[in-house]
Amino acid sequence: MMSAATGVPARDYAALETFFADDFALENAGFIVQGKPAFREFYRFFHTYCRETVRFKGFYPGKAGFVANVVIRFEGLED
Repeated sequence: MMSAATGVPARDYAALETFFADDFALENAGFIVQGKPAFREFYRFFHTYCRETVRFKGFYPGKAGFVANVVIRFEGLED
């Protein structure tokens, strides 16, 4: 699947990482993924058990970060 926002295949983690600083932090729903190695590790594991579809609706940059308006659908693949 191709990312509409970046034109990069959605599971090409190395290509997606080029958009992030080495020490970036992804914070969501009470957990934090810190840095590129943790990003790769988390999503490889996650996508083994779950198909994630992301629909990008908007991007709002700020001085200390950004907000993205997305709709995410999760489908279980394995128990």
